[in-house]
Amino acid sequence: MTTVNKSNSPFNVSSGVTTTDDIVVSGGSMFVLSGGTADATTVSSGGLLTVDSGGKASGTVLVGGTTSAKIAIETVSAGGTDLGAQLSSGGEQKVFGITSGATVFGASSFGALGGLQIIESGGTESGTTVSSGGTLELLGGAIADGFVIGSGGSLEIASGYVLKNYAVTSATTLDVASGGTASGTVVSSTGMENVNAGGTDIGAQLSAGAEQFVYGSATSTTVFNGGTQNLDSGGTASGTTISSGGTQIDADAFGDTGTAIGTTIANGGVQQVGFFTAAQGTAISTVIESGGTQEIGVSGGAGTAVSTTIAGGIQYVGDEAGFFGGAASGWAAPSDALQ
Repeated sequence: MTTVNKSNSPFNVSSGVTTTDDIVVSGGSMFVLSGGTADATTVSSGGLLTVDSGGKASGTVLVGGTTSAKIAIETVSAGGTDLGAQLSSGGEQKVFGITSGATVFGASSFGALGGLQIIESGGTESGTTVSSGGTLELLGGAIADGFVIGSGGSLEIASGYVLKNYAVTSATTLDVASGGTASGTVVSSTGMENVNAGGTDIGAQLSAGAEQFVYGSATSTTVFNGGTQNLDSGGTASGTTISSGGTQIDADAFGDTGTAIGTTIANGGVQQVGFFTAAQGTAISTVIESGGTQEIGVSGGAGTAVSTTIAGGIQYVGDEAGFFGGAASGWAAPSDALQ
């Protein structure tokens, strides 16, 4: 057992050597070279472990601090292998090689960093389990096989990664970062999907209690009974279908902007455009079917609806039912439509 610190770094585990129970502290760096093996290494706040090509690690424990300046980092290089790592609060594992059987835990205290496993291009993950507050991040070119996101855990897909037909289960989160793409996503009750700026989602389905927050681009989403699609901070949704009991909120916080294009509001569905003080929502080419409702300017928000087709539904503009700050133009309707 060796304590690796700044004074004896870099500490190298050479070919044919097996070390056990080493501790890498702040300022220390440990390298597992080709043919070397490190078992049960603990990397604490500010420490660094690198598993080089041909090197092997098992039972690694990463325990960092509460800020990004105090994280514990393990890098598994291309050709390197780590088995059964545990990533606790402030622990971060970057994988260009192979990781198997890792567990990613959450923060140890309020406001602290959770564990983070990043599978880089060319890296392979198998059997990772993400607990509450932990995150698994997949980049373009990553290979993911059999991960489990537990209650309170998050999956993030980043630049270049395409995720197909993923199920966001109860109390879990999918984050679509800039350059990431999700298609065919199914979000279950209390599940949440964040489509961040530069991210794209295609064909999501939101069931009862599910929420989708769109800061980037969402296309062809279906919002079922009890589901909600929120457009925030410049987010755009195209071709959304709002089924009975479903809701689309276009700009729902102070100063927010959002744009909904080509939304279909079915019987019992609701679209709220500009919901909250100083929020500015825009709805373009909406179709309000019989029994559907569009509310423009809600709770102090400002909404604009352009080229709306009212096909038997209702469009509230301005102070109808206590709403104000709305404007509508270019709408078309049959003779029995209400505005």
